Amino acid sequence: MTFILNHIRHIFRLIGDRIDRVLEHAPTVVIGDGGPESSQEPSRINNDQVVVDFVGMGDRQNEGGKYDGICW
Repeated sequence: MTFILNHIRHIFRLIGDRIDRVLEHAPTVVIGDGGPESSQEPSRINNDQVVVDFVGMGDRQNEGGKYDGICW
């Protein structure tokens, strides 16, 4: 936490408490949680956003290279 406070303080402005608010402005979406509350994320991501998926939430590979599934 000390590193974050000293070097990347602005990160707290980028982290949201509601996924809807984050998806409204995020150019890149990282999916790192496969829990039930995350199951709707792929359908809420628009085609202009880049997706990095660590848990295999959806098959968006046909969208012009804007989807990267990693580690699954």
